[in-house]
Amino acid sequence: MIRQASLVVFSHLRWDFVFQRPQHLLTRMARSRHVIFIEEPILDTTHQAYLELTYIDEHLLVVRPHSPIDSLGFSGEQMPILKKLLCEFFAEQGMSKCVAWFYTPLALPLLSELPYDLVVYDCMHTLNAFLNAPPLLKQREQELLDKANLVFTGGPSLFRRLEGRHPRVHHFCSCVDDEPARFAALCQKEILESATHRAQQLLKINEELASTTWDTTTNAMLSLIDGAITGQWNDNAAAKSWSMSWKLQKNILV
Repeated sequence: MIRQASLVVFSHLRWDFVFQRPQHLLTRMARSRHVIFIEEPILDTTHQAYLELTYIDEHLLVVRPHSPIDSLGFSGEQMPILKKLLCEFFAEQGMSKCVAWFYTPLALPLLSELPYDLVVYDCMHTLNAFLNAPPLLKQREQELLDKANLVFTGGPSLFRRLEGRHPRVHHFCSCVDDEPARFAALCQKEILESATHRAQQLLKINEELASTTWDTTTNAMLSLIDGAITGQWNDNAAAKSWSMSWKLQKNILV
């Protein structure tokens, strides 16, 4: 039984879909604290609504709601069922206060069921620019920005879009693969020159640097979160540490 979850994450992405930003960060965060990853509900008309629980490891739990309501995502129609399920789940787990982490603003109404210390918005995409994006999404994002203590962004354009809308926005790009075209071209050149061993070395270096940079990003984020909880803000130190590491690792590939 999880007595206290350090992070409760609401995501529009499935955990087992593609291993990307949430998985890189949260698997690392789960080394030092409990993580509960709550997905969007899936349609299930064969049962009453329930939560499917999957332990990725001892400290990382994926929660997938099953709902008989045919409505996509964290929609308003789903909220009554989701609130009831999560309220019961959090009570059963005996959870005390934790960090609420959002990848989608549409899940914001579920915050009312969670005993939280801090709210984090990790913005990976401009979701309201997607095809068939719910009209409510833009409003929900502003509500989330009003509620959030920290905002992280996964790209420079996202940072520019949000930096004037929140006092604590931090840009943490998605690591070494931020420049895939340049690196792919370098590997392709090596391959064309029949230096396959060198190409393999470069790919290995890229993988190692990506892993190291994800570690640095995770540590910087956790430093900001822990500082916010304790009231000992140190935005510049965490951001500077991450920035210096990122620049150093980029230069290795030049």
